[in-house]
Amino acid sequence: MKITDVTGLVSVAFGDEEFLPITKCLCGATWEWWTAPNISHLKDIGELLKCPECGRKYFFTMATRVYAVTE
Repeated sequence: MKITDVTGLVSVAFGDEEFLPITKCLCGATWEWWTAPNISHLKDIGELLKCPECGRKYFFTMATRVYAVTE
């Protein structure tokens, strides 16, 4: 199984800690956020959700950045 970072090549809508709506796939298929297929944070092959157009499988990770503001 090959895993490639395609973050800049797809589009997503606001999700939660478990699911993320993918609004544009690598194949070019697009959806409105309320009809978009959801991808999972679990990369176990059985938990990945596929693009309904091309069958590509995706998963996501979350990262938090903390910024200090100095006046």
